[in-house]
This record gives sequence, structure tokens and C-alpha cells, in this order.
Amino acid sequence: MKQVTNHIITCIQFMNESFKISPISPILFFLIIISCTKCPEQITLENYYLSEKSKDKFPYQNGEGKLVFKDSLNNKLTFELISSDTIYLTKEEWYENCALNDSFNKKIRVSAKREWQNVLFKPDTLIDLSFNIFIRQRVQIDASDLSNIREIDGLQIYRANVGQMNIVSDLKNFHLDEEPTEKIDSITINGILFRNILKSKHMNSGDILYDLEKGIVAINEYQGGFKKAKYWTLDSIIYHEKNKELKKLTEKSKYDKLKASYELYGKWEIDDSNSGGSFPFEIYQKGTEFIGVAPWGSYATDTLIKKDSKFFKKGMEKGEYYIIDSDKEMTLFDGNDNSLADEGYTAKKK
Repeated sequence: MKQVTNHIITCIQFMNESFKISPISPILFFLIIISCTKCPEQITLENYYLSEKSKDKFPYQNGEGKLVFKDSLNNKLTFELISSDTIYLTKEEWYENCALNDSFNKKIRVSAKREWQNVLFKPDTLIDLSFNIFIRQRVQIDASDLSNIREIDGLQIYRANVGQMNIVSDLKNFHLDEEPTEKIDSITINGILFRNILKSKHMNSGDILYDLEKGIVAINEYQGGFKKAKYWTLDSIIYHEKNKELKKLTEKSKYDKLKASYELYGKWEIDDSNSGGSFPFEIYQKGTEFIGVAPWGSYATDTLIKKDSKFFKKGMEKGEYYIIDSDKEMTLFDGNDNSLADEGYTAKKK
């Protein structure tokens, strides 16, 4: 913006001295502005950084060493995670269009330093299933109007070096008309139920299913629809030895702190008749604040919003929800108000 402003000021001074007009009339001033406003030869922007919100969404930063996936026949596929906690600030150059008085859609070179971080999936077999996940800071500008600089943070997933999926992690000064991913409330793959996962909206996107807490949870080996889908689903995570006990203690301590700070609202056992399995679920309350927790494994928590007897996850008003009556009996519903009991999911009060 500084380059454009300086150019306009210099141009106005030159025309004023040349035509010996003082003071400049409003109409003439307007005409001078129009004639002086030209596309810059290049644009150098400041440094742009990832937000803390985005950094929190970057996966595999808790000592994960390997991910074990299984297919429907219980065959194993193990990925080694090659990651770093280093966040890089790298100068990048790209081109943007400029449409001012001297040109139409002129390509202007733009440069800026932007932050990024990445993690590599290295499979023990099936090399075409190697993945790279990046979190990057991106800048979108109109080279004709540098007052409108849009900052986007996002995760980008590549399969064998081909882009497959984009997940927006933070929009800092504008709103997207449409997200590049769609949320799936629930889906069963290889007999495993996945809830609240993301999938790319684009065709031939690698058939990747992504969980915002766990990362990639399902991969179709045969992408593109040319063969019958064969999915590998996340079975377990192997942590670096020094992180195993620390992670377990940290997750358990967060749960203990929640119990000490909040009052228990209710306990249930969620049964899945399709797989024959079940898991515990608890809700804690402090005033008008409600926290749901599955007290096992990673002790995953969600902030819940209560409206009368209806509970839903914060930010997911149109997703799955629970109805809990005065006797603390819980019924689960999908985003279309259908009872999940019809799909085999029921809650038993404890």
C-alpha cells in the first residue's frame, strides 16, 4: 500500500507544479487520482504468522511415533510419523492480478514471509499411500486494492505429493462462502463407527476421512472410483517411549481436574449394537457451562450447549445431539432429528 500511496503523492506534486494550479479543485483532484493510480511493478508484504488457534489444530504433536491402520481382513499397515515441532518462516513469491488505469489483469509479483509446519506419513508398505500434512499461512490479495488483504490458515493434505484435502483452521478477517470440506455426522467403515469427521468436497480427493482430534482416521487405498473401495482405518497409535506415560498422566490429570472443578450432571454407557461394544460418557456442570467427556483413552472432552432438555456440541447446532429428561434418561439423535436408536445406538443411565 505504501508503494501505491507514494506513487500517487509524487504524481500529484508533479502535476500541480507543471500546471501551476493552487489550490487544486475537487474535480481536478479526482482526475489526477485516476490518472496517477497505476499498478505497482511488484508488491512486498510484511511477515504473516499462524494463529495459536491454528497451531492447536495441527495433528501429531503429542509424541505420536507410529499409526497402525487395519483393513476389513485385519491386515496391518503401519505409518511412521516424521514430524517436528519447528515452525518455519519462509519467503514465498506468487502472482496476483491488478486492474487499474494502465492495465487490465496485469500479473503483479507479490512476496511475503509466511509460517508453515509439516508432518510426513511413511508407510511400511504401499508407498503410494505416503502422506504429507502441512499447516500453512496463506494470504489472498487484490493487487489493485492493498487495503483488502485476507489471511487464511489451513491444513493441506498431500497423497504421494498430490493435493487431496484442504481444511480451514482460521480465517482472520473475512468469511468463506463455502468450506472446502464437509462434515459427516456418523459413518461406519470396516465395522468401526466414526463420528463428526471431515471429507473433502472435491472429486478424486483421495477418499480421506479426517478427525480434528486424531488426524487421518480412514484411507481408501483405491482412490478415484476405478476399483471397489478398500479402506484402511486407524486402529492404534504408538507413542515415543518418553511420551507414553507423560501423555497418559496429562490426559488423566485433566479429567481429575474437571471432576474437582465441576459438578457431575450425569453418567451413561453408550451401547453400539452393531459392533457389540460400548463406552462410558459423562457430563459435568458449572453454572450454565456443561462439559461432556468420554472417561477413557484420550479422555476427549466437548463443550456442550444446553437448550431446555437438548444438549449439543458447541458450534454444531445442526449436528448430533442428546435429549436428557428430568430422570437423566438420554436419547441420541442425528442432525436430521432421527433417533439413533434406529441405528443401534442407545444410552443407559448409570
